[in-house]
Amino acid sequence: MNSLVTMSIVLGALAGLSLALKVLLRPLRRIQAAVAYQKTSALFSAAEREFLEALDKVVGDQFRVFGKVRLADVIDVKANLPTGRYQAAFNSISAKHVDFVLCDPKTMAIQCVVELDDSTHGRPDRRERDAFLDDALRTAGMPIFHFRAQSSYSPDEIRKAIFLAQPPQRPAA
Repeated sequence: MNSLVTMSIVLGALAGLSLALKVLLRPLRRIQAAVAYQKTSALFSAAEREFLEALDKVVGDQFRVFGKVRLADVIDVKANLPTGRYQAAFNSISAKHVDFVLCDPKTMAIQCVVELDDSTHGRPDRRERDAFLDDALRTAGMPIFHFRAQSSYSPDEIRKAIFLAQPPQRPAA
């Protein structure tokens, strides 16, 4: 009986110590957050801002444009996958984002994705990421349009690609 009482006291003490440490360390996490972060200068790069301006003019009130949208907010993982595969598939999309999403202005239903491909998209890691993105979106039935980053944009070319053509293939790097 003595050993049972002793064991209960030790377990209670450990639980109390664990709770006390959690409470005491909470302010430390706040201090770390205060030291580790700073405000970003702008949501979009200069090239993205230039393209967004042209894209906004082209789509007018036919679409609402959103930028830097998390891929997991654009496509869903199929619910019938086994748990391990579901989690792996979700992890593959949860930390990626797309440049722009065009939505129906009334329902906010996502209509397509627009990617702006700058010179970094020629790197092997970016090409692999772009291929994954294209495959995931195509599998989900979500159109994607790629535009090469440039100093200025032709509204007519953007209009033709989005309103008249099927989603083009990603430009060669």
